[in-house]
Amino acid sequence: MFDFKTPCTLIAPVHLHPYIRQELLLQNKGILGVTLLSLNSYLKQELMEDRFEQEPILFEYFHLMQQHRNQLHIFKDAVLSYTFLSQCYQVIEDLKKYHIEVTSLKEDTNSNKELKQILSLLYPIHTPSDQMNRCLEGIFATSQ
Repeated sequence: MFDFKTPCTLIAPVHLHPYIRQELLLQNKGILGVTLLSLNSYLKQELMEDRFEQEPILFEYFHLMQQHRNQLHIFKDAVLSYTFLSQCYQVIEDLKKYHIEVTSLKEDTNSNKELKQILSLLYPIHTPSDQMNRCLEGIFATSQ
């Protein structure tokens, strides 16, 4: 049933952990060097290693927007406000979480064009969704 090298981490629903341990013992593989985690526990563990706090990210946004503020017209006065940057942060987190490219955003109005420009500048700054996506990609890469 199981074919892996130790040490390793197995990700499975919590209710299956006792059965997996039992199967490992029956196959004489033992459980030494095997860590059993739920997906939620694994992600929490991985995300705690390299935590991203919102405030430092907003601070990076602020400095970047200071440099590009003069290129803006519609949002020139709002782009340095905490509220505006927080909303940009939430939009970027959603874009990254759902794997939506900034390039796919509409440019049907001047304000949408400028928002797209702003989000394109801020998007490369690493956020928690980047870390989550790396963790999930790692899980899927090793399960194949």
